Amino acid sequence: MRLDLSRAVIRHTQVDIALYLAYGHATIIVPAGASANTDGVRSAWGRVSCKAPGRRRPGELHVQVTGELPYGHLLIRPTRT
Repeated sequence: MRLDLSRAVIRHTQVDIALYLAYGHATIIVPAGASANTDGVRSAWGRVSCKAPGRRRPGELHVQVTGELPYGHLLIRPTRT
């Protein structure tokens, strides 16, 4: 699964994503300047990697991800410029 938010028109400062991924790989691409938090993601044998800043920036988009990844992998990264 790939979710690219880098060119999306988002009129809110926070986007909440609930993700359940038993197997496989998910990538979430956030716009430049956006932050992300994955503290609400539970993983048994999977892996969570967040390359976007974790600290919220005033006025910038913040992506809050929650859910379960029993064996799945999640990557959150900023867009490539």
